[in-house]
This record gives sequence, structure tokens and C-alpha cells, in this order.
Amino acid sequence: MIVIDLHLEIFALLYILILCITLLIYKLKKKNQYNIYGLILFELYILCLVKVVYTPVRIVFNRAMSDDMVEKMKMNYANFVPFRTITGVGSVHNFAVQVGGNILLLMPLVFFLYYVFFIKSYRKCIVYCFMAIVFIEITQYIIDIITKFPNKVCDVDDVILNFIGIILSILIIHLLNNTKIEKGIAKFFDK
Repeated sequence: MIVIDLHLEIFALLYILILCITLLIYKLKKKNQYNIYGLILFELYILCLVKVVYTPVRIVFNRAMSDDMVEKMKMNYANFVPFRTITGVGSVHNFAVQVGGNILLLMPLVFFLYYVFFIKSYRKCIVYCFMAIVFIEITQYIIDIITKFPNKVCDVDDVILNFIGIILSILIIHLLNNTKIEKGIAKFFDK
């Protein structure tokens, strides 16, 4: 079995590479549509999201070993039964991590769409974020099938909790509209 992970050193090097490319493109373009600080923060968020959502990836070469490990761990590649994962997490700590983590996971995406990419339509923000949720879950499932091991399980509970986080973000943005806090955020991310 091989384990692929995005360790801190690789994470930092990858981020520096992405940052250099972004700064180079930003300098070469005459007219920049977005704030550079917003783009830098967005890229950091996306890299963190990839780390949390996809790694570590375990690749199992022996199918019998894979089936045996999956059976011992009582895991599947996907869960399509709502609330099964949420109710079966066991301890209060695991419940808080599972529920809280999934609610918080895509909340920043809404703020980036609204303040950095200037998508001021709540409906569009919800649609783009929902597409991100579906993309994440489908790619997790594909990775599990390819690697023959349930690394990050495709889970309907994740979709539900991520969507709750998106709605909470929209509510926060709506409540912040026309306040000093919102004006400060908008000014920071303004071109």
C-alpha cells in the first residue's frame, strides 16, 4: 500500500509555486479584475480544501488485501442514506468534528465568491457552491474506486452539512450588508 499526503513541506512549496504564478500573471496583465490579496487568500483556501478533502490517499495494489481491510474497518466507498454518518460517529468530539467541520468547510467559498469574485447574487453563490459540493463528493468516490480503498467516503451527510454551511454564510453576508464590518471587508477586497 502506498500513502500519498500533502505534507507541510509539499504544501508550502506548492503554495509558493502557485503564488509566484499568480503574481507573475497579475503583473503581466494590464487590467486586473480582482484584488491580489483576495486571490492569494482564495488560493490558500483552495489548497487547504484539497488537503482536507482529498488527502491522505491510500493506494492498495492487492485486491484481496483491500477487501479485507475494508471489511475490517466496516467502511464503504459511499453512503447514500441521510444522517447515517452523523448519528453513527460515536463520541461527542467526533460528532463535533464531523458536523462542525462539514458545516465550516465551504463557508469561506461563499465569502470569496461574494467579496473577491463579486458574485452578488445569493442564488448564483448557492449554485456555484452546490456544484463544488457535488464535484468534491464525486471525485472522492472516483478516487476510492481507482485506489480500491475508501480514503474519503462519498457521503450524502457531507452534502447536507456543507449546504447548511453555505446557507449560514449567505445569512451572515445578508446580515452584514450595509454595516461597517461589510464595508471594511469590501474595501479590503476592492481592486
